[in-house]
Amino acid sequence: MNKLLFTLFVCAFLCSCTDTDRATSKVNPVGESVETDVLSHADWAKNATIYEVNVRQHTEQGTFAAFEKDIPRIHDMGIDILWLMPIHPIGKKNRKGG
Repeated sequence: MNKLLFTLFVCAFLCSCTDTDRATSKVNPVGESVETDVLSHADWAKNATIYEVNVRQHTEQGTFAAFEKDIPRIHDMGIDILWLMPIHPIGKKNRKGG
């Protein structure tokens, strides 16, 4: 599980370290051009496929270890980005199921 989390954090860090394009595109009410910073996405991400994962529901065990075994299948489907849903403790009040 630690390897998976470390790998995901490294990938997220590397993806966030791309160059950004700057542009001037905003016009104020007087009609003067105003410089603004516009961030652009990395080229590979523009047509990337995102797969949202709710780890608790993805496998019967509901663990990262069980999900990790399914990553090659997800990769073979052509998925480029894994979006992991937040993990919170399951509440007891008004709980569905066991």
